Amino acid sequence: MDLTVIVDGWRLMGPGLVMTIMVSICVMILGLFVGLLGGLALLYGPLPLRLMVRGYVDFVRGTPPRSPVRTSASWCGAASARFQRARVTRRWRWA
Repeated sequence: MDLTVIVDGWRLMGPGLVMTIMVSICVMILGLFVGLLGGLALLYGPLPLRLMVRGYVDFVRGTPPRSPVRTSASWCGAASARFQRARVTRRWRWA
């Protein structure tokens, strides 16, 4: 087996690998920042801002933020009962 093929291939793919990792890190940081701002807007923002963020989460993304939590909570019996109580409490808070 000729090792020059591997070395030449690495020279071509190396910069692409580095760029991919850099873009991934930047997108993770940006996503963390946007998600943090959206969460803070849902908790502490004025009503019009909360409605806009809630609309984005519910309609554009298509999944309510509780769906993954509800699904994972249903896998655990005790956690599911606690989640149902928390969900009722949250509904009263937003009313």
